[in-house]
Amino acid sequence: MKKVYLHNLAVGDVLARPAYLASGRVLFDAGVEVTEEVKDTLARYGVIELYIEGDGEDPLQQEMKSDEVAKDAILPLLESYRNKTREMIEKLIIGDEVGKEEVESVVEGIIDTVAFNKNVALILSQFEDAKGTYLIPHSINATMFAVAIAKRMGYNEDDIERIGMSAMLHDVGMASILPHIDGKEELSEEEWDAVKRHTKDGVMIAKEKFDIDDELILSGIQKHHERKDGSGYPDGLSGEEIEQTSYIVMICDVYSALTTERIYRRIGSDSSIVSILRVLDVDGLERRSYLPYEAMRIIMADADRYYDVEVVKHLLYTVAIYPLGSLVMLNTGEVGRVAGTTDNPFRPKVDILVDGKGVKLKEPHRLDLSEKCNFKMYVVKGVTEEEYGLYYL
Repeated sequence: MKKVYLHNLAVGDVLARPAYLASGRVLFDAGVEVTEEVKDTLARYGVIELYIEGDGEDPLQQEMKSDEVAKDAILPLLESYRNKTREMIEKLIIGDEVGKEEVESVVEGIIDTVAFNKNVALILSQFEDAKGTYLIPHSINATMFAVAIAKRMGYNEDDIERIGMSAMLHDVGMASILPHIDGKEELSEEEWDAVKRHTKDGVMIAKEKFDIDDELILSGIQKHHERKDGSGYPDGLSGEEIEQTSYIVMICDVYSALTTERIYRRIGSDSSIVSILRVLDVDGLERRSYLPYEAMRIIMADADRYYDVEVVKHLLYTVAIYPLGSLVMLNTGEVGRVAGTTDNPFRPKVDILVDGKGVKLKEPHRLDLSEKCNFKMYVVKGVTEEEYGLYYL
């Protein structure tokens, strides 16, 4: 079975899957042999891509299948990391002993997982916590991104593990706070002050509960809410007072917070501090989470002011901003399916399926947005199949 565009459909081909209208009604069943009349009908109803019988796949399908195979292999590992992390946090909440080796076990597993699959973000986009516990997926997500960034930046194996340990424990100070604020619509000033203390509380927990005295690990825990311009907390540190390893933990915390489902809103409107659990949009409206490209644009807008620009650059090449096969709209109004990556994560290769007037094209064409001839064109947002009746049929 392979996917083809309508203009590549040949008389005699056999549909491998039903062809649906946008309304959901079946236009042609699987098994129908293609005739000129069938092609004309498909074109008349705006069907532009479908599956036919036969061997072979286009490059997009091959890459997507490879990603799916990797995802299927790695999701069970993420499930085991989640369970171990949940056990750790539950022990902390009830006051049981927690060993340093428990954290090391999860972090070492995550390092191996990142080494096995470079597309960390694709896998994490499928990883959610069924019990709705924000802290667990957030800790794992931040650790995976931190490990991937540290590896890209050339840190040695020992430092990569230490950075991973710091990212895994960066919000451990929230463990005792969450049970008291879970589900609250707003936090009191006292509760918000407790939230802001979680960085120093986390350092204390790391020392006392996990027997950690490594300054690299502890610095990432304490400084992940500091900002380069001195506007962060708890100590208002700035510039080189914050180590690069702490900037790595910081940016991974921010990106994960922006893209992970959260459970309560914070009070106040200080735009220099990203809410730990629910992010306020620039207009003050709440958003449960942002899409990857939205999150990266928010980070990039403040990169030079708040973060280490070099670290942000490596995050940019670690996350899947526009996943293969996703639909996007260009500033021209054209809509297409992401068909490949380029050296610029914001400028992918796109198969244009709908023109700027909203008309489905009979013959889709590919644009490489990284090429100079296309420099005036760019992706403005992601769209859904339902909006335009575009499906893998």
